[in-house]
Amino acid sequence: MRLILRQRKFLIWGILALFIVTAWFSALFFVFKAYETNKAALLEAELKRFNGEVQSTLRTYESFSNYIFDEISSDEEVLSIMRDASKATESEKDELRLQLSILVDKRYGFMEKYEFKQLHFHLPDTESFLRLHAPAQYGDILVDLRESVKIANETKSYVKGFEEGRIINGFRFVYPLSYKCEHIGTVEVSLSSASVLKFLSELYPEEDFLFIIYSQIIQGSVFHAEIEKYKGSPISDMFSIDEEVEKIVSEYNSIIPHSDVEFFQGLQDEYLDKIKGNESFPALFHYKGKDYKMGFLSIRNVIGKPVAYLISLAETSDFARLRKDMYRQATLVSLLAISIMAFSLALFVYHNRLKEISQKDFLTKIYNRQRFFEIAEREVRRSKRYGFPMAILMMDIDHFKIVNDTYGHKRGDQVLKEFTCLISRNIRASDVFARWGGEEFVILLSQTTREEAVYAAEKIRKLVDEDKSNKLKDITVSIGISMLDAEKMDILDAIDCADEALYMAKAEGRNKVCSYDEVNIT
Repeated sequence: MRLILRQRKFLIWGILALFIVTAWFSALFFVFKAYETNKAALLEAELKRFNGEVQSTLRTYESFSNYIFDEISSDEEVLSIMRDASKATESEKDELRLQLSILVDKRYGFMEKYEFKQLHFHLPDTESFLRLHAPAQYGDILVDLRESVKIANETKSYVKGFEEGRIINGFRFVYPLSYKCEHIGTVEVSLSSASVLKFLSELYPEEDFLFIIYSQIIQGSVFHAEIEKYKGSPISDMFSIDEEVEKIVSEYNSIIPHSDVEFFQGLQDEYLDKIKGNESFPALFHYKGKDYKMGFLSIRNVIGKPVAYLISLAETSDFARLRKDMYRQATLVSLLAISIMAFSLALFVYHNRLKEISQKDFLTKIYNRQRFFEIAEREVRRSKRYGFPMAILMMDIDHFKIVNDTYGHKRGDQVLKEFTCLISRNIRASDVFARWGGEEFVILLSQTTREEAVYAAEKIRKLVDEDKSNKLKDITVSIGISMLDAEKMDILDAIDCADEALYMAKAEGRNKVCSYDEVNIT
C-alpha cells in the first residue's frame, strides 16, 4: 500500500512536471513562430518596397516616353514618311529611311541623355524600318520575335512591358502610329535593363542591384553578332547578364563585389530552387556574420512569360533585432519555466520533508506514534477483510537510564539510533516499526501467527544481546508480545496487552521475551 501511495504521489508530480515542460516548449514554439511570422512580414514588406521602387522608376520613364511619342505623333513629316514607307519599294524605303533618320536624330540624341536606348520604327507588317540605335540593322520581320510590336500593330493599341529583343533586352513602350485615320505602323521607345539599374543605383545608393535574364531567351532572340555581349551570371549559368549591366554593377554596387564567388555560390545553394519557380520572393541571406535582405523580382514579358529577375541587395540590422527579441523572449520563457519547475521541486521536497517530520521520529528517523496508529488502523481493516492474524511487539531497552546517567544523553541518542538501525535491517518490509517514546519501541507484524511473532521477537532480542559494536555493547532489550484478533480486539487493546507482557519480561529479569496469551479481546 505504501508503495502504491508513493507511486501515486510521484505520478502526480510527474504529470505536473510534464505539464510544465509541455507549456515551456509550447511557449518557445510560439516565440519562434512569432519570430518567423514577423520575419516573413518584414521580408514581404521589403519586397513590396522594392517592387514599388521599380514601378516608380518605370512610370517615370513611361512619362518621358509618352512625351517623346507626343512629339513624334504630331510631326507631319514623320507620319508622312511612315505612310509612304509602308507602300514603298526597297529602294524607296532606303531613301525614306535616311530622311526619317535625319528628321528624328536630334530627338534620339535627347533621349540618350536620359538613358533611353531605343527609338525604333516598324511598318504595319512588323518589318523593322529604322533602328536609331542600330541604323544598319533593318528589314527583318518581327512578328515571331516581338509580341509587343505584333500586338500594337494588330490591335492598334499601346503596349508596354519588358521584352527580349534582337539587340537590346529592356522595358519597351510601343505606340501605334496613324495618319489621317490610316494605321501606318508603330514606334517604340525603349530603355535597357542597364538603364533601369543605373537609375535605381543612383536613386538608392544604399542598395545593390542586379539584372539577370534566362540564357535560353538570349539564344532565341538576340542577333548572333550580339550574343557575345552576354555571359553567365554569378548566380547560375541558367541566367545571363549583358556587358552594359555588368558595367553598371561594377560601377555602382558596393556591398558585395561581383567577383565574390563564395557569396553567390551560397546564394545559389539556398535559393536556386526558388528562382527556378519563376516567382517573385524576398530572401534573408546570412553571410560572414552579416544579414542581407534581398528581393527577387520576377520580370515577365508582354505576354506574361517569366524571362528575367531584377534583384536588390542591402545589408540590414532589422532581423538581428528580431532575433535578439526572440532570444530575449525565449530566455524569459525558459527562466520562468525553470523557476516554476524549481519552485515545484522545492515544494515537492518541502512537502515530503513536512510529511517526514510529521510522520517520523526526529532522532531515529523511524515512524512516530501518530504515524504508527494511522498505519496500524489501516492494517486492522485489512485484517478484518481478509482474516489474517497480526502481532504487536513492545520493546524497551534495558537499564537505558543508566546509559544516559553514566555516559550522557549524547551517547544515549547514539544507542537509540544504532538500535533502530539494527532492528530495521532485520525485520520485513511489511512490518511497521515505530518509536513509542523514550527507549520504548513498537512493531506491528502483519499476517503473523503467535509462533512467528515469538520467533521474530527472540531473533531481535538475540541480535541486540549479541551485538558487540561500541554503541550497543552490553545493551539488552525486553520484548512483550500480544496477538491481535481483528474480530475481538482493537489496536489500543493489543498495545496495552503487549505492554503488560513487556512489564512481565522486565519483572522476570529483563533481556526476555514474554507473550500475553490470556487476553480476552472485546
